[in-house]
Amino acid sequence: MNDLTVRIERLAPMRMASASVVADDAERQAFDRLRAWAEPRGLFDVPGRRVFGFDNCQPSPNHRYTCMVPVGGDVRGDDDIGIVDLPGGAYAVATVRGADNVHPAWARLSAWPAASGYRPAHRQALEEIVSPTDGHPDDLTLDLYLPVE
Repeated sequence: MNDLTVRIERLAPMRMASASVVADDAERQAFDRLRAWAEPRGLFDVPGRRVFGFDNCQPSPNHRYTCMVPVGGDVRGDDDIGIVDLPGGAYAVATVRGADNVHPAWARLSAWPAASGYRPAHRQALEEIVSPTDGHPDDLTLDLYLPVE
């Protein structure tokens, strides 16, 4: 993970269904909870479907991960799933493969604006789950989204 290729992407505002979990494996549990809710509603296995997430950067036992999928205005949440509005904006984006490379990639991406002419923006950083892992951590692929202006 020596090279980090960064591109700028602009995300449009999105209305999101959101599942949040506090656990040692919060990422997996939040993804599974969201998928279990979204699949029967036809919101998960659709062409072009995007899944985003973010964590609170806290160690266990306070580690929280939130997983989100875009939904239309007619979709309502329930006791386990909230509905949130994600503001759009510009993001510095880098792709990372393998679970062990996520934290080092975030560190490098977080340092990128200082030499780029961009500044960090005050919006939520995100991870887009490009390819989830169903067992082997090296199979995970994420796009990391650092908000910039």
